[in-house]
Amino acid sequence: MASNGIVLKKPTFIKVDQLQPDSRGVNVILKVKTSHTKLEKDRQDGSKMRIGEAIAGDDTGMVTLTLRGEQIETCQPGKTIVVRNGKIQMFKGHIRLEVDKWGKIVQAEEEAKFEINEGNDVSSTEYELVTINEG
Repeated sequence: MASNGIVLKKPTFIKVDQLQPDSRGVNVILKVKTSHTKLEKDRQDGSKMRIGEAIAGDDTGMVTLTLRGEQIETCQPGKTIVVRNGKIQMFKGHIRLEVDKWGKIVQAEEEAKFEINEGNDVSSTEYELVTINEG
């Protein structure tokens, strides 16, 4: 227990095949398959805004990640990464894993021992928004 009375608990890690359209607070260990910058723009303050995309996965499947700024350098092909407090963002009906200011992507301390299961791309499944009438 921390000195201020807050109890810290270890994060629970899940596998790619457990990702759902409404997943929040996602902690997952992934191996990066591909990564590239999709958009680079100059901001008025002189800095650059960069958005990238990576395909990464574990032994249960793979997912597309949306990356911003320095996350692009962290997610290099062949590297093992740890996603903490990620969330699913739907893009044109498909799952995308992203990390905003409340989460982080870091390189893992050791390389993953698994091979990516390329036969299960959870981002290739198209989801449809269905309205349920309760009455």
